Amino acid sequence: MTNSDKVTTSPQGVSVETANSTHEDQPFEERLEEALKDENMHRALERFVPSWRASRRDVFAAEEADYGSEFSFEQMRGRRACVSAVTPAKPSARSRSRCRA
Repeated sequence: MTNSDKVTTSPQGVSVETANSTHEDQPFEERLEEALKDENMHRALERFVPSWRASRRDVFAAEEADYGSEFSFEQMRGRRACVSAVTPAKPSARSRSRCRA
């Protein structure tokens, strides 16, 4: 192996597939389509999402209790929407209307 991003053959015989199992060499759209078709991915997300939501809720509740309502989930989501409204190729008029001047 070298310090470059390229995978080279080593004496252990590591293949490109083993070294790059995330398929990062494929375009995002292609990887997304494959992930959406993957039943294992659906099952894993069904297990993950409820605990993630509970964790997110608890973290934001603690932040809001410690630092005030400016750190609530709703406030942070609104701020993210304002940033997103300015940066994508197709800004959302709805998102922009929630942003403060």
